[in-house]
Amino acid sequence: MNTKRVIQEVFKVKVSPDKLIAELWYNESNAEITEDFVWSIKDIISFLEANNITFGLNYSNIGILKEFGFANKFPIVIAEGTPAETGVDGSIHYTYDFTTSVDRSEGFDFKKVMRIPTVQAGDKIAEIIPPTTGEVGRTVYNTMIKGSPGKPVQKNREKCHI
Repeated sequence: MNTKRVIQEVFKVKVSPDKLIAELWYNESNAEITEDFVWSIKDIISFLEANNITFGLNYSNIGILKEFGFANKFPIVIAEGTPAETGVDGSIHYTYDFTTSVDRSEGFDFKKVMRIPTVQAGDKIAEIIPPTTGEVGRTVYNTMIKGSPGKPVQKNREKCHI
């Protein structure tokens, strides 16, 4: 009997809607397959490749499947993709000290009750940090999932509070 064909009769692969998780399900309708059936890791991987599952194979679970066979509880997660990640949003980094408090350590001047922040034309008071691009992910089919970039900083002068 052809081992690949037997594996296809015994198991079926189900992939999550987001294509990030592939599970191996036992096809219970095939009662003629006995529990003492043995298959190799190569046969299992060939079966997964025939189902286009090529990325994120969980070799630990494949080994357990080979070692314990039908004693496993099904479904078994056999492959996991990597989700795409959203980039970090842009931000404003203030480089100027706008605090009004005065250093009140020993020896401070009592005439300086409060510090008034002042700037001159051309002084750098802040810098805009741009958003980062998102990280690419991969499905169990080894197709790319594009990550979404972070949001840019909203530069609204009317709502600028310093």
